[in-house]
Amino acid sequence: MIKFIFYFIFCASTIFATNIIKASTLHKNDSITILKVKYKIPEFWESRKIIKIPQAHINDLRLLPDSLTYKNYNIYVTKNTYKALIKMSQAAKKEGVILLVDSGFRSKNYQKKIIERYIKKGVPFKDVVKYVAPPGYSEHMLGTALDFVPSSKSFLSSESYRWLKNNASKFGFKQTYTNNNTNNLLNESWHWNYINLSSM
Repeated sequence: MIKFIFYFIFCASTIFATNIIKASTLHKNDSITILKVKYKIPEFWESRKIIKIPQAHINDLRLLPDSLTYKNYNIYVTKNTYKALIKMSQAAKKEGVILLVDSGFRSKNYQKKIIERYIKKGVPFKDVVKYVAPPGYSEHMLGTALDFVPSSKSFLSSESYRWLKNNASKFGFKQTYTNNNTNNLLNESWHWNYINLSSM
């Protein structure tokens, strides 16, 4: 019951809908307002805008078991992502690799609060969005994206990352931001998105 209440509060301010779609056209001159200041969306995010209405539906989200989450965080993902992650984590465990998640579904509003925290600390917006997607541009809205522990540069040299590089695609997961990504974003070795096997 406590977890349900926490989740309800977390998502109450967010509008959900089905049929998740990522925008395929550029959104030139898009802007967002953070702490009453208007910022232009950087060019490298323009093609990654997620259509406003399609966002993970509350009825399609599942709470990950504590055994898969960092410090027993309440982390939600879509049903298909949940099933795929369970299978992948079981396969990894058989090889002595433990996969822990510290972030899954994040609403547009929650994403905005993350950026607000950085700006309040004095980090310029242009620097924040090099490693934090602007509200409305994050795959975490879809409920299919996961951040593995540790969600930092050190993950790149971890046993978990090496295992994912060799095996994640078998379960439908793909690293979104690599050294070769076309948007000049930082290499996020810890960030993986569930694409599903049929589309890979």
